[in-house]
Amino acid sequence: MSRRSYIILNIVFIAVLTGVFIYSYFINSLGDHITCVHQKYLGIDCPSCGMTRSFSALLHLDSKTAMEWNKFGFQIFLFFSIQLVLRVLFLTVTYYKKVLLRIVCKTDWIVSTLLFLICFYPFIISTFYLFYRMLFTGNVNL
Repeated sequence: MSRRSYIILNIVFIAVLTGVFIYSYFINSLGDHITCVHQKYLGIDCPSCGMTRSFSALLHLDSKTAMEWNKFGFQIFLFFSIQLVLRVLFLTVTYYKKVLLRIVCKTDWIVSTLLFLICFYPFIISTFYLFYRMLFTGNVNL
C-alpha cells in the first residue's frame, strides 16, 4: 500500500466514524430511528438492536440508558471511539513523519485486530448463540 493510499484510507475512516457519531448524537432529536430487519420480519431482537440509540445515550453521557438500549453498546462504542483516535494518530504519523509505512501498517493492523476482538467478543458470541438457538432449538428468546 502506498503512503498516499494509506492516508486516503484513514481520511475516509475518520469521515465515516465522525458521521456515525454525529448521526448518533442527533438521532433523539430527529425522532425516528432505523427499524431492525430481524425485529420487523422475524419478530425477534438481534444482538445489535438498539445500538444507535445506545450510542446516542453514551454521547449524551447517559450510560444507564445506553445499557438499557443495548448491553453491547458501550464496548462497541469504545471500539469506534478508539478507532477514531487511532485513525487520527496513524494519519498524523504517516503524513508528518517519514517512518516506514510497512511498520505503521503492521502496527495499525495488529492494534485494530486486537481491539476488535476484545470489544466485539461478547457481541460475536451472543450472535452465534442466537443463531444456534434459532437453527437447532427453535427457541430465540435470549
